[in-house]
Amino acid sequence: TPRPAMSASVGAGASACARDPPLADGVGGGGCSGGRWLFGRCRRRRQQRHDAEAGEIHSVHPHERQRRCRRRGILVIGRFAACSIGGGVGGGVAETPWKRLHCEGREAISTPARAPSPAPAPSAVALTFSARRLPAGCCCEGEEGIFEAFAHLAQPRVLLESSRTIPGFSRYSFAAGAPCLGPHSFTMAFHRAGNVARCAGPGAPFGERSVEGAEAFFEMLASLLPGVPVHSPAAFDFAGGLVGYIGYELRPNAPAATEDGDVPDACFLFVDRFLAYDHLLGETFACSLEGKGEQTAPWAHSEEAERMARCELKVQAPAECPPPEEIKFSVRHSHEEYLECVERCQELIRAGETYELCLTTRFEAPAAVSPLAVFRKLRRLNAAPYGFMYDFREVPGSDHGFAVLGSSPERFLSVDRSGVAASKPMKGTARRDLADAAADEEIRKELAKSEKDIAENLMIVDLVRHDLSAVCAPASVRCPQLMEVETYAAVHQMVSLVRGQLQMQRYRSCGELLVDAVKACFPAGSMTGAPKLRSMELLHELELRRPRGVFSGASGYLSVSGAADLAVVIRSLVVRCGDQPRVTLGAGGAVTLLSEASGELEEMMLKAERLLQALASYAPTSVEGHRGVFTQVSPPPGEAV
Repeated sequence: TPRPAMSASVGAGASACARDPPLADGVGGGGCSGGRWLFGRCRRRRQQRHDAEAGEIHSVHPHERQRRCRRRGILVIGRFAACSIGGGVGGGVAETPWKRLHCEGREAISTPARAPSPAPAPSAVALTFSARRLPAGCCCEGEEGIFEAFAHLAQPRVLLESSRTIPGFSRYSFAAGAPCLGPHSFTMAFHRAGNVARCAGPGAPFGERSVEGAEAFFEMLASLLPGVPVHSPAAFDFAGGLVGYIGYELRPNAPAATEDGDVPDACFLFVDRFLAYDHLLGETFACSLEGKGEQTAPWAHSEEAERMARCELKVQAPAECPPPEEIKFSVRHSHEEYLECVERCQELIRAGETYELCLTTRFEAPAAVSPLAVFRKLRRLNAAPYGFMYDFREVPGSDHGFAVLGSSPERFLSVDRSGVAASKPMKGTARRDLADAAADEEIRKELAKSEKDIAENLMIVDLVRHDLSAVCAPASVRCPQLMEVETYAAVHQMVSLVRGQLQMQRYRSCGELLVDAVKACFPAGSMTGAPKLRSMELLHELELRRPRGVFSGASGYLSVSGAADLAVVIRSLVVRCGDQPRVTLGAGGAVTLLSEASGELEEMMLKAERLLQALASYAPTSVEGHRGVFTQVSPPPGEAV
């Protein structure tokens, strides 16, 4: 079998991750990266990386080397070369100022004052950002304030909520919606079935546009952000921009699905007015984007912003439907079929087709539910760093409204304003023992030593490193956190962190920078397996050629500030409204040679458990189980239907 060779290669990659030091100020050491400069004689392995970037200038005659260096904007000092990423093959002299250092055969790094910003690109409207800290008396008190402000808005409305705060990871929540949307806001929906994108709203850049395939979609998405990053004086990176999701069906080389999804394959709201809440300091901010030259005062300083924070806006609240008599979920794969799929995955691994497959299934119930009421229960039952709710009453190109809500613990990709990209893949899950603290700690320790979960995590870390390396500076990709166990409301998770410095000088606009990074990593490796492309092909067959939809995609924001923060769409529900109401959710797990079929089935049900419990506390809920028998879902203790 191919497993021994796989383990050796993956283990070597992972051990290299562990040896690498974490990024300092967002830049990795030991290489020419992010506007930094490298001088001195290098070891053979590191020399090869530099040769690739500088057109193999070190392998030719010294006179030819100097000629090539001058043409590419690379300074030569004696026998030592200073390699500029901005002046790579075909590039010109970088604009960043740099110093000449005496090396004496050692490496020395000269750091410019700041990383170069993306070159300006044409933009229809020049925007400025305003933010104001609101007085304590004009805000809803406590962490519930931002959620209640969101609940009192009309559709369309969006909420990004860090209901579980982790230092350095999740600290802020953001809420926006009607009637507090400005002249630059719009809704964009893309339907892959018809290859058409539609926009609606006062700031819509177009009405309808033909978009042929995923590649063209990402190009269109980049064009919706302004060319020049908007300066933000706030501590948080989000300064307005696109908030929404990208569905799994927009993955590269995706085959045609056999049916259309219930909702658009991608949907975003361009947010130009919003509230931000700092969970660490307990402060609320009103924020807005204004066009340069507009005569009116910034919305952030208006009375309407304060009324929004106090939940005093007079709006027509969305109609809340009464709970149904029963929510009855059927499952795409019966329990017996899911066990067979796990065994089929292992056969494919033994045959050398892949190393790991993330098998998923879908739960579906024809029922009309209130998205806000269900999310109110979910956020309490499964507090997570990436809570989100997108509530759209009218969507361009659809005859029905919908909502997407979830509480994801996993970061797909973040990019800060200095161009540092980070991904936090999760692989390895264990149920918590909430009744016994000592037993719960034992479970956590067992997960940290689990050979199967370590193998899963290592393979996905290696995959994420590969994806980020396509857009990050050479030698800047690091893994400062490897296979650490984090504890959440219902589960323990094995988590790693991978970071790298994006090559910002290569891009004409912040939209191109962000979307190129997203495209390089999409979809998350933790939702596919390794190698990624072949795994997606195999999973498409195993999952009956049916679409995953929003599940397994990415959810969050792409900001005009040049920053982004996106979660993997897991632990999520999609609620379709209209004449044919429906509730869907997805769940799954990674399969390796060490997997046990019964254990994989149990893990899949564990990941759906909190979602089903949230629904069960809203209305009686049952799920199809073994041999097609429906089992009643019990609401969690203390939660009444």
